[in-house]
Amino acid sequence: MTSDIQNDVDKLGVLSLSASNHNILLWSHYAASHSGLCLQFLADRNTPFFGRAQPVQYAIEYPQVYFHNDPEMHIKSFLLTKTHDWSYEEEWRIIEPKGPGKWAFPKELLVGVILGSKMSAEDKKYIITLVRQRESAIKIYQASINKGSYSVDINDYET
Repeated sequence: MTSDIQNDVDKLGVLSLSASNHNILLWSHYAASHSGLCLQFLADRNTPFFGRAQPVQYAIEYPQVYFHNDPEMHIKSFLLTKTHDWSYEEEWRIIEPKGPGKWAFPKELLVGVILGSKMSAEDKKYIITLVRQRESAIKIYQASINKGSYSVDINDYET
């Protein structure tokens, strides 16, 4: 049963997103130890593309996927449940039935770019150049590691 579900899942595309832009662990794990960036999107239930995002549920026990008669429910239970240890991620996922690959979103939905606290000057220059070439306005922010706590501060980028 589990191998059947995994075979079905392998045919899907999954985009993982977070509701948090300031969690120090997210920056450590997913942004190359604070040297990467975070993209900020305009998203709500009615937004094209991102409106399809579904919240991940965090649990102590595995989901009971075998009780569902609906194969789609098997997959959703499998893909939208993680251990409660990951709850700090505040994760949302878009499940794409057409499979993995590159999927476009409306360009006006990208509204901000947060530069990592340890991003190189060369990378900052490159990202800022790309952002400024865009037709729609994109806000640029700078992340910094808070000196007094285990957290990340996000402030307007100052040139």
